[in-house]
Amino acid sequence: MNERKLLIHLKRKKRGALDEAITIYTGYVATIVYNIIGNIMSKEDMEEVISDVFILLWNHAEKLDESRQSIKGYLGAIARNCAKNKLRGLNSDLSIDEYDVLFAEVNFEEEIEQKERAALLLKAIDSMEESEREIFKRYYFHDEKIGSIAENMKMTASSVKIKLFRGRKNLKMNLIEKGYEYEN
Repeated sequence: MNERKLLIHLKRKKRGALDEAITIYTGYVATIVYNIIGNIMSKEDMEEVISDVFILLWNHAEKLDESRQSIKGYLGAIARNCAKNKLRGLNSDLSIDEYDVLFAEVNFEEEIEQKERAALLLKAIDSMEESEREIFKRYYFHDEKIGSIAENMKMTASSVKIKLFRGRKNLKMNLIEKGYEYEN
């Protein structure tokens, strides 16, 4: 089943859609949850959070935006929220009002601006030195911890931190050169 069809089937609560989502996205959700609470909580706590993510997806599936191509963004946001709430010791079930914010309709102009900024950012990231880019993506996009990046890339943690610092500095300069206005 393709991504768009899966999204539509979830929204319409079709039989088997949740099972399909679980099969496709468990690894993705588990990675996000592990990177947030992996070294702090037990395996059972992580499994509980992963289950909660899919339950919340199903319970709020009617709010999915059919114009999107995938549910990956929704699952990522839900996984981060659930893991952080578990970490804070709060009940991971968010109220419907809070999910209204998560699934809120985006203003068309705002969405275009966001896409343009994202394209500019990705182009700037792609212009980085290969190892710097790899570290940057692992840390900022995949929520991988510095120690894990260092181990996987056979570097020291301080080397990773230095590359992240240089990457941020170069990225900022690259974006400013391309006309992006920097705000604190």
